[in-house]
Formats: sequence, C-alpha cells, structure tokens
Amino acid sequence: MKRSIENILNELIQIARDPLFQKMDILDMTISILKARLVIDTDIYIQIYENARKPKASYTLIVGNNRFYGKDMREGFWHEHPIDNPEIHDDSEEASRSITIFEFVQEVKGILIQKELI
Repeated sequence: MKRSIENILNELIQIARDPLFQKMDILDMTISILKARLVIDTDIYIQIYENARKPKASYTLIVGNNRFYGKDMREGFWHEHPIDNPEIHDDSEEASRSITIFEFVQEVKGILIQKELI
C-alpha cells in the first residue's frame, strides 16, 4: 500500500521530536516526493527520500558528507548499503527485508552508539 507524502511527513515530525535530533530540514516536497534530513550533529544526519508515486525510497546515514549506512527500495525491492562497504548493494535475505523510517532510525541509533559517534 502506497503512503501519502502527508503521512510520511507526519511520521518524520514525530521522529524528529527525539532528543537525538537537533532539527529536521525539508529539502524537497511535492505531492509525490519528500526529501528530508534529520540532523544529529553538524556532519551527521539521516537523509530520507520517499517517492509516493513510485515504489522508491532511500534512507541514508551520512557521516562527514559520506554515506555511512543505508537502505534503499527500488521497484518494490529493498537492499542495504552496509557499514563496512556502503558503496555496495547487499541484497541478501536479511538485507532485503523491508523497513520503516522509524525502524531505520532505531538501527542508526545503535550504529552511532556502537561506533561511538554519539
């Protein structure tokens, strides 16, 4: 089931209330596209891209202007950009499970703590 941009935005507003985040920036928003950043620190943020018209999404942890970790969905199929090599596409069974924005944020919190970035 496709979600509306309004529903996605409302989910991000709720998530952004977490004290982990300094602010949320909306980079682009149309009737079918939302691109936003959940800012953790000056050089650490989560970038969220959702396309409500197409089955396309991208959730990315950025550290120092580089992708550190991510999950993307293209044509209804998810893949992961793992921490140890974020440039590759891991489409293994575990990496290809679907994920919500909230679940991704929870994963990122664990990663940031584990890597002592927060």
